[in-house]
Amino acid sequence: MSELSVSHISQMLIFGYTSDHYSRKWSLFASTVILILFAALSAGSYGAGGSSSGLFAALTAWRFLLGIGIGGEYPAGSVGCAESTGELKSGTRNRWFILFTNVQIDIGFVVSALVPMIVVCCSSSNVFYFSTVAEDAYHRFFVLEKTTSAPPGASV
Repeated sequence: MSELSVSHISQMLIFGYTSDHYSRKWSLFASTVILILFAALSAGSYGAGGSSSGLFAALTAWRFLLGIGIGGEYPAGSVGCAESTGELKSGTRNRWFILFTNVQIDIGFVVSALVPMIVVCCSSSNVFYFSTVAEDAYHRFFVLEKTTSAPPGASV
């Protein structure tokens, strides 16, 4: 998790600068493409020859690069949302801004905690063989991620 945090905190500054000085739309588009690409690579990562050390090395690299996309979404998306609330009636702007930014993140926190628990519980009836359950759950997560993710460029 730390490799994700380091890269997304640093990229907030870089994408914040590019959003303000170049183009908010293309900064958001670039971060979305990076996010989708490295999320897919992280979900499909595999160690060379099936080794666990290779798997963890690949996951570390992909998660670091995934943080770049996550860090780009924060400044570009939040500022775009804040600018769009300027078109709303005065007195209701903060409500809609909070609804479309903070509430979505909080719902994501709850769902991201519940979905893995449900998938692991549904993966196998015998939870004493962790490697079988983990492998089965990993494949189910991969299918779930691919079937529920948005197509590239859908947020632009």
